[in-house]
Amino acid sequence: MPCRFRSLVLLAVLSCLLHSCRDEPPAAARRPGLDGPYEVTRVVDGDTIHVSLPLGSRKVRFVCIDTPEVRGQKRSPLGKSATSALRDLLDGGEVYLAVAQAHDDADRYGRLLRHVFLEDGTHLNLELVRAGWSAYYTKYGACPGYHVRFLEAEEESRTSGVGIWAHPDFLDGGYLDNARGGEAR
Repeated sequence: MPCRFRSLVLLAVLSCLLHSCRDEPPAAARRPGLDGPYEVTRVVDGDTIHVSLPLGSRKVRFVCIDTPEVRGQKRSPLGKSATSALRDLLDGGEVYLAVAQAHDDADRYGRLLRHVFLEDGTHLNLELVRAGWSAYYTKYGACPGYHVRFLEAEEESRTSGVGIWAHPDFLDGGYLDNARGGEAR
């Protein structure tokens, strides 16, 4: 009897394990401090999106990055490339948002300031730096908890000469000085 009982218990445990694996939430949902998923309703540019929140649509500005602009006086041909890169990363999916420690909740334009993640846990802010579409933007403060990863991603893209790093004319326009708050390195 005890052997049969152990077999039944083992079978029950295995069944629970298999069932829980199948119903496991997405990687992003398992990270503490993330809200979502939220539908992306519009990509504004390489560092700003609109998301559908329970109380309506809001603009979300990615913290610690600043991609080339698509509009205004600082408009750059690289802005369209950065925007396209973000669209490719999003692939029409949903995102999870995390409040950025050491940053305000919103900027002066009313955009939420957030870290943005895909369902699989990909940190979009970091991926845009890794792909070379932004330097690690510390003008308004570093990103605690991600600082070293942002520095490594920037060095990787700079060394590879991709994105903005392939365009010295863009970099000569004061972008890095602005990204560092007047302390370009």
